[in-house]
Amino acid sequence: MELQLGQVLSQMMETMKGMQLQQALQSSDKTVGGITLQPYDEQNESFSSYLQRLQNYITLKGVTNATVKVQIFLNCIGPKHYQIIKNITAPEAPEKKSIDVLIKLLQNHIAPEPVKLPCSTNSA
Repeated sequence: MELQLGQVLSQMMETMKGMQLQQALQSSDKTVGGITLQPYDEQNESFSSYLQRLQNYITLKGVTNATVKVQIFLNCIGPKHYQIIKNITAPEAPEKKSIDVLIKLLQNHIAPEPVKLPCSTNSA
């Protein structure tokens, strides 16, 4: 009887170890879930680099919903740049805009394209 009880306990221990290993493997497959997107820092990167990191983050998260993309952008851009976006889109809320519109508005504020003036020729 004691021998059978020992065998049963041994089998239970092996089963529990197998379950723990399986849980560990499953959680390691979800490492993408632990990735965070740092706010845009104009001192350390260009806005185009930040946009590449944003796109990579969205892809890693598997996000395809346009509304969720906007929410990710607005929550990850950082407080300084969120305030800029909020001011630019006022009185409308930023989350009512598409991510493409928000990016273009912020890009125009951060690094506007230079104005091209027509050349004049001076002939004396």
